[in-house]
Amino acid sequence: MKADEMNSGYISACLSDEMVECWVQNMLPAQEQAAIGRHLDQCPDCRTLVRLFREVTAGYEAEGCRTIPLALDQQVRKTVREGWEMQVMNIVIKIVSGAYSACQTTGDVLYAPWMPSTALLRAGKTTQPGSIVVEKVFGSIRCRVEVDHGPGGHHRISVVLYDLARNLPLAQTQTLLFMDEVEVESQLTVDGRCVFEDLRPGAYRCEFIVLDGTGGHLNLHLANET
Repeated sequence: MKADEMNSGYISACLSDEMVECWVQNMLPAQEQAAIGRHLDQCPDCRTLVRLFREVTAGYEAEGCRTIPLALDQQVRKTVREGWEMQVMNIVIKIVSGAYSACQTTGDVLYAPWMPSTALLRAGKTTQPGSIVVEKVFGSIRCRVEVDHGPGGHHRISVVLYDLARNLPLAQTQTLLFMDEVEVESQLTVDGRCVFEDLRPGAYRCEFIVLDGTGGHLNLHLANET
């Protein structure tokens, strides 16, 4: 860390791998710990590296290992620093009188209320007649998003992740939900699925990333129109 940045209490550049590790393990002086914390509040790339470091560390500690194998540690860092390109799927759903009336998206619409009922088969068994189902492939991961009405006039978003390379649901993958750049919920997928309940209309961002470097942003806008 540069001396002037340390004195100012704010770091402008992204953190080094060593600095991330020292910060996670609380090995730095209090002033530097605080400065890095403020940087992480503003830098999603460094937050991702911190999160992955913690996840990998926790996994090996759970198996009785005290340290991460050097080869895996280097692979994770290299993936995040050099190979990770976050892909984006945009979905805008218009709501008129409480019903979904239109959908604009950069993904593929598998089902919407105004489509033929036979499209339900393509969208999958869990889909409800009033749902909107959109799908996009991010690298080797297929991301399916189901949006339907929840209780009280709010909405429910289901995110389903499937590993096409291994032909398996993507389990235990952290999925983050943001509104106005504020994290509102974090879940781990179960059988490839996570569900965010009781969401009011507005603009949301859903983010996931896996250790092979595949990641995705889902930008979802539920727009009420009178």
